[in-house]
Amino acid sequence: MTASSAEQLRKEGNELFKCGDYEGALTAYTQALSLGATPQDQAILHRNRAACHLKLEDYSKAESEASKAALTFSEAEAPSSTFV
Repeated sequence: MTASSAEQLRKEGNELFKCGDYEGALTAYTQALSLGATPQDQAILHRNRAACHLKLEDYSKAESEASKAALTFSEAEAPSSTFV
């Protein structure tokens, strides 16, 4: 599948989240992650998964996903070389 498929799944997850279907949104975000999204998109998907877990009151999973989002985002923003 392509990055556009991951984007479509993210959008589907967003719609499900807006409708209150947090389990369905979580599934869509998880599927999008499995499609090889860019590091920035991975950070967004982990953040969205954290929001789902919060709504489902699964706080330990929410914390884990938020940590993954922060780590993935910092890796995506890191310079490609250690030399300045």
